[in-house]
Amino acid sequence: MEIDKTQYEFSMPAMKRILIREGAERVSDEAATQLLKTLNHLAIEIAHNAIKYAHIAGKKTITAENVREATTWILKGGREVIEDG
Repeated sequence: MEIDKTQYEFSMPAMKRILIREGAERVSDEAATQLLKTLNHLAIEIAHNAIKYAHIAGKKTITAENVREATTWILKGGREVIEDG
């Protein structure tokens, strides 16, 4: 499965390493691609919301607290995890 590598900040080998490190014996390209897409999408959503939190507070600098707040909001159902694409 070919993907456009220029649109992702993470790499396929890194996704396979994560899955293997967590106990997978073998990892299909489709599984690694889906993890890549999902993590990239989550990272973009977290960054977008962290920026919103900072701007609401009148700040230009994104802090770790902004990222934590955005992550918590997203993981508690602030949006849906992508299925594919």
